[in-house]
Amino acid sequence: IAGGKFGDFIPGSDSWHLLGNGGARIVGSHAITTVTGRLFMERAGAALNPLLSALNTQPMNYTPPSGTMKSADRPEYSLHTADRVTRADSERQNLVAQTAQQAVSEYTLGFNTRIIQNDRLVHSIVAGIDGYTLSGAPDDFTPIPSAADSALRAARGNGTRLTMRASSAATFGANTSHTATLTVAAEQSVLRTQSDADADNDDIGGAGELATHAQLPTISDWQSSTGVLGQINAGFFDRLFVTAGLREERDVNPAGIGHYVTLPELGGAFVTDFGDAATLKLRAGFGKGIRPVQTASRGLSSPNMHAQLERQDLAPERQVGVEAGADLLIGHLLSFQVTRFDQRASGLIQRVGVAFDSLNRPGAAPRIGYELQNVGGIRNRGWELQGSLHLSRITFAGTFSTVDSRVEQVASGYTGDLHPGDRMLEVPGRTASLSATYSAKRWQASMSAYRASDWINYDRLSLADSRISGKREAHQLVGNALRSYWLHYDGATRLNAALTRDIGRGITLLATGSNLFNYQRGEPDNVTVVPGRTITIGMKAEF
Repeated sequence: IAGGKFGDFIPGSDSWHLLGNGGARIVGSHAITTVTGRLFMERAGAALNPLLSALNTQPMNYTPPSGTMKSADRPEYSLHTADRVTRADSERQNLVAQTAQQAVSEYTLGFNTRIIQNDRLVHSIVAGIDGYTLSGAPDDFTPIPSAADSALRAARGNGTRLTMRASSAATFGANTSHTATLTVAAEQSVLRTQSDADADNDDIGGAGELATHAQLPTISDWQSSTGVLGQINAGFFDRLFVTAGLREERDVNPAGIGHYVTLPELGGAFVTDFGDAATLKLRAGFGKGIRPVQTASRGLSSPNMHAQLERQDLAPERQVGVEAGADLLIGHLLSFQVTRFDQRASGLIQRVGVAFDSLNRPGAAPRIGYELQNVGGIRNRGWELQGSLHLSRITFAGTFSTVDSRVEQVASGYTGDLHPGDRMLEVPGRTASLSATYSAKRWQASMSAYRASDWINYDRLSLADSRISGKREAHQLVGNALRSYWLHYDGATRLNAALTRDIGRGITLLATGSNLFNYQRGEPDNVTVVPGRTITIGMKAEF
């Protein structure tokens, strides 16, 4: 059992959590059964973002320029009482509603039985149930922050998933230079979600007054996934290793329509030793994966979007790609890995804004609804590097990756702001990390730094200003017009440190520091505020 509390990093945003884990294992002569359980609860204050509360009373006198600009090139925002714009009462009520409490609870209960029939044949059965309840979580999956958008409010809901899997694995040639393991399996999962989200009546075709909780329907969904698979892993002379597999899957979306998909995988590795001094591995792989249509409460907090989902025959999002790389290990001193990947994602679903200028009321913010649309094809190419160096008591480790994620083509009927050749939004071009750890008999000290940089996202502060103040009509905040709100983000370096001291009798003193540079803004956008410098001093006792 573990619990903790985090104080306000902005006024009203404190949180606490409680986590419980438990398990039991029964070992027999031919079977091992493991039972696990998990319960997690967290409560947090959904305080109004101070950057948005400033817009609430003093809208910013700022018009975003055309094109993508670096954040350092943006003109300063000006706040003047004379620039205040009177908004509709519904907008004010919506902003106040964002100060509600956020709550989430999750649970898991499951078992795993492994039956050893003989030295060659092993069977396993897995079954479990997972669930969650969610309330007060704001919807942050649109360009305009939810606190500024009356059509998308805090979501409430729950979900339950039942999963079952049975598999058998047969091993051949275990005591020879040629070995192989053949695995066959069947899986079934069923997911039921239920959500009840606040929304403005304009979002569901009403007359413009705020909807009450009692007026809104309860949203229920059923999804299921059934799959059978076969996989073979083979090794030859402890040098050449091959993996091949095929999965046939049927996914039923919320509209009740089933989609069949074939998912192949193929991979191989060649390992060679240079005496006891070094080992080199060359590897490559190909595979295809899918992601079923998402129906979480936060993802469908407006009823019109859910109704559209039930009308559409949305297929799972798909990704197919290859990767190749090499691993070098020099004794216990140095390890280095490099990987090149090339992937293509298709069928990606995006929430696209739709303008409703005709529904605007005098003094009210522009009305914007959202609908689900297929974006098209996205190509991801890049490199991943990872290495570590061990020098006596000190260990250094580092990673570096680059990715070029671009829109390859847009789907017919797509009305969003992405064009062929554009970089995908919110995807860092570079990420890097570096850590150093010193270990002694009773002391251990570590320091780590990481940085994500070079990505494009919306200037959400300007969008919120335009949304709340009414400086822009609805058609100026959707589609291609959103491109003028694109902003280049340079990122920042985060620094963490930890120190522990073992004083004996199972007692350890510890001190940790997170975000030591106290960087709170700029990731992933200019309206998000994250916890600042956090120092923790404590004691851990084991008995």
